[in-house]
Amino acid sequence: DFQGEKLTLLAEQRRGDQSNVLDRVTVGDTPKNFESFYKEKLRPQYHFSSPRGWNNDPNGLVYYKGEYHLFYQRNPFGWAWGNMTWGHAINEDLVHWKHLPDALHPDAMGTMYSGTAMIDKDDVLGFKTGDEDPMILFYTSAGGMNPWSKGVPHTQSMAYSNDRGRTFTKYEGNPIVDHIRGGNRDPRVFWHEPTEKWVMVLYLDDSEVGFFTSDNLKDWTELEQSRIGGFHECPELFEMPVDGDENNMKWVLYGAAGDYMVGDFDGTVFTPETEIIEYAHGEGFYASQLYSNIPEDDGRVIQIAWGRIDIPGMPFNQMMTFPVSLELRTTSDGIRMCPMPIREIESLYANEKSFENKKVEPGSNLLSGFEGDSFDIEVDIELAEADRVGFRIRGLEVAYDVNTKTLTSGWAAFDAKERGLISGQSSARLEPSGGRIQLRILVDRVSIETFANNGEVYMPQDALPKDGQAKTLELFSEGGVAKVKSLAVRELESIW
Repeated sequence: DFQGEKLTLLAEQRRGDQSNVLDRVTVGDTPKNFESFYKEKLRPQYHFSSPRGWNNDPNGLVYYKGEYHLFYQRNPFGWAWGNMTWGHAINEDLVHWKHLPDALHPDAMGTMYSGTAMIDKDDVLGFKTGDEDPMILFYTSAGGMNPWSKGVPHTQSMAYSNDRGRTFTKYEGNPIVDHIRGGNRDPRVFWHEPTEKWVMVLYLDDSEVGFFTSDNLKDWTELEQSRIGGFHECPELFEMPVDGDENNMKWVLYGAAGDYMVGDFDGTVFTPETEIIEYAHGEGFYASQLYSNIPEDDGRVIQIAWGRIDIPGMPFNQMMTFPVSLELRTTSDGIRMCPMPIREIESLYANEKSFENKKVEPGSNLLSGFEGDSFDIEVDIELAEADRVGFRIRGLEVAYDVNTKTLTSGWAAFDAKERGLISGQSSARLEPSGGRIQLRILVDRVSIETFANNGEVYMPQDALPKDGQAKTLELFSEGGVAKVKSLAVRELESIW
């Protein structure tokens, strides 16, 4: 990429490091140890992860002409957070990812914090130069977060591409939104049809988000009276039908933790109709985003989040959650946001073992002899006489307590202590239906994502294995017999 260019290399010495950091720099056509990429023992097999270095928030999820784009927060130069850059990958099926060169690099305005993407179909910005619609990235210039932006505040900027997202040019008029206060960041931009305005939702500071509107995507007006509290970082605002009824549309507002409110949005003010609702029960979820520009004949609301899991000993760190399709559904607790894995996961199915109408007696295991590290498990189980039912997966339990109506996912107490975990388990209340529960469990090398009762409960969980740990599966019942109405265990192929 830099053939014929003069480069200036800037490096920070890590405190206490006596080596010469510049000695670590090499020149070549491929990264160091390129031949070992995606062959590491703890590499997630079907969840996206960066080739090397750190990743966190997904950014700029957008579909354009057959390609799903995933931009994401990345540190290309270290295992820990820092040097925030926009990484970039694409695919045609939401499953098999191909890496592209990083899209946005730090500059004198700051490092490249989170934001969103859109397709400027009507060339509102006037950036179009060829046959392709411009792809626009909105991001935070995180001033003060690198040495050459010292003293510069956080502001909001944009960049554009006229070649299907292969290269980007930063807008010469940046910033498009000046500093408001504190660490204001993470712009979410979309078109609001009823008011014929562009809307930006922005995290301001102190768990408060603000709303801005624009006619041209360059000049933004803050609606100070519309600020709303209760959400931290990476705001998301979108409209969905309830129970698939297009005549009953509701808006959802949430922040990085995924906790959300359902309500109404008139283009300027979000009016909540619920309290804040917990979405993801577990530490393995943060800073999610929805795809924009999904074709109408698809119509799904597709979400990816940062899978917040440390992966020690590897030259990469963290991952993304597997893409899910969201629905707003009426439950016994009210309207709830319910995720389920996208149907494209079926393209990874390999070996499958299935059962119907089987008893699960205490001490027995239908899955005896079944081993591996990448599965899609789906079960419909009648609780019957059992006090407790669930799965043991490489030492981690996904279990349902019949008496307390509680679903838990995580390590046993002694395992949590041994691993130095603050909390070894996640839990949520789960109401059975007709004396039965349904579980969908995605197992990968370092993670387990559990979806209960068609997404009414969602638990993404760290499942980092111990050295030498058996890769076994067990379906168990305690206190009495349970009955499997149906069970399928599908081994998943690697996407790499």
